[in-house]
Amino acid sequence: MAAERESAIVVELSEFDEVLDDHRKALDPSRAWGMPAHLTMLYPFVRPAEVNHTTLSRLEDLAMKVSPFDAVFDDFGWFADQVVWLAPSQPEKFERLIRQVVDAFPECSPYGGAHDDVIPHVTIGDGGDPELMRAAANAIRPRLPLTTRVASLSLMAGSREPGSWQVVERVSLGRTR
Repeated sequence: MAAERESAIVVELSEFDEVLDDHRKALDPSRAWGMPAHLTMLYPFVRPAEVNHTTLSRLEDLAMKVSPFDAVFDDFGWFADQVVWLAPSQPEKFERLIRQVVDAFPECSPYGGAHDDVIPHVTIGDGGDPELMRAAANAIRPRLPLTTRVASLSLMAGSREPGSWQVVERVSLGRTR
């Protein structure tokens, strides 16, 4: 039986792959599923079979109201000893964007309501050996900071099957239709 397909709105950060990808391959299951380095805006999102013109129009309308911005990732964070992640130096930029996405799609609850606060992060390791995750952070640290221009949102869909996550739609920030 195939794994159930899901969707998410993310900021793709594939330009970080040169630094993160070998570690993510070893430590982050979502990498094997085809998810690039990313910062999640809203997951779970609309069931892929229910994504339609209205959904995409709402996403485009939201994106038009948000200006692109620069972001710097210069530190690490942990969720207990289960997840190691790369932290933005100005999380408020992403917190604001996450709020805008959630407000545009109030029928979708971030992480299914499992967490009171959504902390902007780029996962490096999830559920791996804590020592290996610490070693990955130590190996990445000399390559920091990582910088990017956040200029688009991506609607992605996939499952826990290898290579299944794909971009459904990518919308540019701050552009008119």
